[in-house]
Amino acid sequence: MATMFRIAIFCMIAVFPTPILAQPAPPPQVVAMPRTMTSPIMVATIPVRVTLSMGPDILWSGNLLVGRASARVSIQEAADNPASCDGETSGSETRSIEITIGRYQVDRLSVSARYSRPADDKACPRGTRQISIQQQLVLTDGEAVLDGDGGLRLTLSREQRK
Repeated sequence: MATMFRIAIFCMIAVFPTPILAQPAPPPQVVAMPRTMTSPIMVATIPVRVTLSMGPDILWSGNLLVGRASARVSIQEAADNPASCDGETSGSETRSIEITIGRYQVDRLSVSARYSRPADDKACPRGTRQISIQQQLVLTDGEAVLDGDGGLRLTLSREQRK
């Protein structure tokens, strides 16, 4: 019996070897960096008068202040809800307008305007139609008119500060 006990202990030692303890990781190295004081670049805001139209209809008109960060207008509104393919009205019909004006140099602007609406056709399933303008320009004291496809027009002018 004693021999079987010794064989069992030997088998347990052979099957379950003692774990090898891993060495602890060295502490992280801390490198001192000189502190620099930088002042933010002051960029004056530019008041821009914006009008987005589609043919004779004005989609949006207002003023945007363009500074260091881009100025953005995003509008989503419910559109007319005609009957869907199965005869019930659909609740997801929207039209949207997005206008973004950013500065990438002191006197240069990057302009993006997008108009999206439900399709007018009677196709089933319904879809959307979208049109956009993307342009880089220098906006002086005058007016800039950007004409897109389908009658989309974006008019920009600098507002005079009082």
